Amino acid sequence: MRPPLLSNGRRRSLTARQRQIIELIGRQLSTADIAATLGIAALTVNKHRNHITQKLQLSTTARLTAYCVQTVLPARGAAPYDGGLSLAVREWQILQMLATGMTSKEMARHLALSPRTISEHRHRLMRRLDLHNMAALMALYSRIATVPGH
Repeated sequence: MRPPLLSNGRRRSLTARQRQIIELIGRQLSTADIAATLGIAALTVNKHRNHITQKLQLSTTARLTAYCVQTVLPARGAAPYDGGLSLAVREWQILQMLATGMTSKEMARHLALSPRTISEHRHRLMRRLDLHNMAALMALYSRIATVPGH
C-alpha cells in the first residue's frame, strides 16, 4: 500500500497505527471494534481515519472503506465466494457502486433516485445478507466480482 505522491514528488507515509487501522477496516471491523482491539478510544480511531483519508487524498469515508477492503482482502487471501446470492438488478447496481466508494448522494444522482432511496436499498441489502457494516458489504462484492459470470 503506497500513499500518493505529494506535489514535491515525496510520498506521505502512514504511521504504523494508521496501517493497523487500515488493516482492521479492511477486515470489516466497526470503529468500536477497532478501538477495543487497539485499546484506544473510538474518537481516536475516527481521528486516525480522518488523517488517513487526508494522506491518501480520499474524499469520503466510503472511499476510505473501499480502499481498505481492496487493499486488505487480496493480501489476506480472502475465501472465495461460494455462490447462492440472488439480488435484484437495482441491488446489484448499488452494490457495485458501493464497492467503488460512491456515496449515497453520488449514487442517487447517477441513478436519478433520492439519497434516502439509496440508503434504504443499502440497509435492506445489509439486513438481507446479515452484514453489519459497509466494509463487510464491500468485501462481499470483492469476493463475488472475482467469480466468473458475475
